[in-house]
Amino acid sequence: MHRDIKPANLAVKQFDPPSAFIIDLGCATRELASTENVGTIPYLAPEVRAGSRHDRSIDLWSYGVVALELFLLRQPVNAGVPRLDADSASRFHDRLILKSRDESSVEQLLIQLLSWDAKDRPSAAEALGHPSMVRPDPEEMVPSDLDLPVPRKRFESSSSGTG
Repeated sequence: MHRDIKPANLAVKQFDPPSAFIIDLGCATRELASTENVGTIPYLAPEVRAGSRHDRSIDLWSYGVVALELFLLRQPVNAGVPRLDADSASRFHDRLILKSRDESSVEQLLIQLLSWDAKDRPSAAEALGHPSMVRPDPEEMVPSDLDLPVPRKRFESSSSGTG
């Protein structure tokens, strides 16, 4: 368990295709479960804040909060509210549910990641395999009925080698 997933602990490797990795392993543990309350308050899963026994699903909650920030382009809670509590999470769930009922949508992934009950959260593999996380094939992004020019290579080599 990393136990402190937050924007400051994510480093971007490249933008296209997107790739990032987790840094700062100061709170990490190899234990499969813990009752220790460590991490950054706005990103703490409910079970961590409650001092309950928790497992690696807490990292999925934190990832969900970070993803929600990216989705909203702002922090999901007011500066004066140091955590996403049950009422706030419920309101966000309601908004996301109203926005999209498509199981492959990013809103549905956020609903799963921010499930108040840890056993309802997806595993890391399930979250990464969610349809909203799969990068589409660029060929499929342009409708085939559009008459678009085919880009030529910028530097074409001469086959004869002469000018």
